Amino acid sequence: MSVAFDRASGFYDRTRALAPATMEAVVALLADELAGRAPVLEPGVGTGRMALPVAAAGVDVIGLDLSGPMLGELVAKRDSTASVQLVRGDATALPFPAGAFGGAYVVHLLHLVPGWARIVAELARVVRPGGVVLVDMGSPGGGAAHEINARFERAAGIERRHPGLMDGPQALDDAMAAHGARVRPLEPIVETRTARPDHYIGRLEDNLFSWTWALDDATRQRAGAEVRAWAVERFGALDRPQPVTITVAYRAYDLP
Repeated sequence: MSVAFDRASGFYDRTRALAPATMEAVVALLADELAGRAPVLEPGVGTGRMALPVAAAGVDVIGLDLSGPMLGELVAKRDSTASVQLVRGDATALPFPAGAFGGAYVVHLLHLVPGWARIVAELARVVRPGGVVLVDMGSPGGGAAHEINARFERAAGIERRHPGLMDGPQALDDAMAAHGARVRPLEPIVETRTARPDHYIGRLEDNLFSWTWALDDATRQRAGAEVRAWAVERFGALDRPQPVTITVAYRAYDLP
């Protein structure tokens, strides 16, 4: 079953934000790839974190999401400079006819859906011949964030962080190739920032990421305490900012 983000609607944007320069570069990349392909679909549109700036850049975006609260956040932010049409529905069974779109883009979605290959098939169906599908599979973050995530995962006994696509881009490339699509890896956009280990661990303890939602409070707090003890040895003072990298890496799939 797909993961609905109802519980994350109030904090999603502030916990997934990119730096302004990074967001500007990502939007420019998407707008360039999607120019002249109206309309464009974003399944898993959520709060409109990407759809609203992409629409403001001149792309005709239609967004779809399972979560009413997430779509409500988008509606609250939407204005005349960034109009996005919205549909509530499941990306594994898109309520659109074949060839309805000139392109589509997918952001941090496929790892959340066990039947992610059905999303691929649906995108190949609703994007017309000659169109393009852009996919950012998501980055768990490099540097301190990566180390803390991995340590927390082990401490909490998590065997698989996400229910969907986690096997790297080859599985996605193969699934798209089955529908005749050719892959074009686009130039990655890398953001380097700093994060305090105590703040980052606190986010995990506070259940702000979907891969911790299945844990009970006691398990999260126990894992957090274990990770804090390890982090003192690894980083020193937990209020000392550590380097973190975030990579946005889209793969373009050109449909025949």
